[in-house]
Amino acid sequence: MKPCILYGIESHQSFGPYLIHLDLRDYEEKIFLTMQNVSDIMSEYYNLRHLAIRLGFPTDALHDTRTMEHLKTLRLSWQENVDPGSLFDILQAPLLENIELDGVLPLVDSIPGQWNHLQRFLAHSAPPLRSLDLYKLRCADIDLVSCLADCALLERLWMEECTVDESIVRCLTDDHHPLVTKARDVLGSLRPRTRKMRNF
Repeated sequence: MKPCILYGIESHQSFGPYLIHLDLRDYEEKIFLTMQNVSDIMSEYYNLRHLAIRLGFPTDALHDTRTMEHLKTLRLSWQENVDPGSLFDILQAPLLENIELDGVLPLVDSIPGQWNHLQRFLAHSAPPLRSLDLYKLRCADIDLVSCLADCALLERLWMEECTVDESIVRCLTDDHHPLVTKARDVLGSLRPRTRKMRNF
């Protein structure tokens, strides 16, 4: 597998201020990016409203903050053994309304919430998130309850081929959990047709 796009991205810098929609998830799955590729995209095309990408190569952690002031939709998928967490660590997207995550996270420690990149992003950027679509994720890993507590405006939650284990159920039924009330309120306010869970 080799990258087949973004060679010479610097030659396209003139598009930076004008490009608002970028979808690099091809149906033939021939376009695979590194996280550094994506970081470069965020730097060059800073006015994007919609960004859809597929990660195919594990890389070192990212460090330079990327602020996407106008980003409304982020659709992110990744290959096995790729951890997308570093992207959430550097991203600031205060207007983000839609997130789609599709991929299996690398095995992490058994402590629930060990992979807390999404939750920290939501708490830090505080985006007005309206929809959260999750595919193939282990919900205990991402600490779904804490994520929901940071999504007060959420209208749609779609979970497909995700794993919801006892720890999630315990959190949602534990009145002493510091965030359970907020998470319950979010779940209770979802529109009936947008609260879907399939193939646990």
